[in-house]
Amino acid sequence: MARFSAILALLGCFALAGCDGGGKGGAVRIALVDGERVFQSSKVAQDGVAFIGDLRARMNERMLDMQKELADRPEDKELEARLQSEFSRLERQFEQDQQKMAGSINTLFSQVVEEYRASRNFELVLPTQMAIAAAPASDITSEVVAMMDQRPIDFAALRTEEPAASPAAAPAAGSSEEGR
Repeated sequence: MARFSAILALLGCFALAGCDGGGKGGAVRIALVDGERVFQSSKVAQDGVAFIGDLRARMNERMLDMQKELADRPEDKELEARLQSEFSRLERQFEQDQQKMAGSINTLFSQVVEEYRASRNFELVLPTQMAIAAAPASDITSEVVAMMDQRPIDFAALRTEEPAASPAAAPAAGSSEEGR
């Protein structure tokens, strides 16, 4: 019902405003794009998902190493605190990298849709979900996917910098078990 109301409001806006195709005396040109399909089928989005999957696998590997280290010294509360801090840092870094990846793909999507709209003289591009009925020719999803795939994103360059060494997980000087 809300979608129907939004479409009626949009059509009413065109009618009341006397929209005449940007003053050119023609009909309003509207294109549709299926954002979900773009993000599922574009190579750049798939590359982003693979990049995040690789980051997650490396982070999980590091966390397993930390668990093993703690299992060897379960009574070492200082080590436990440092490893918990390292775990939190890794989680924050992963979330930041994931947000950067998604943001860069969303930015590219918006840029490509706007370029397509402007170059093809469309007044409006709407999500396909907003349309009750539309001619197949109004769907520009495939063209948007093709344009996005011509602009690869260097996801590695977006990574949050990691410290050269992992000092949070390194044993503190003088905390060997010999003095106990």
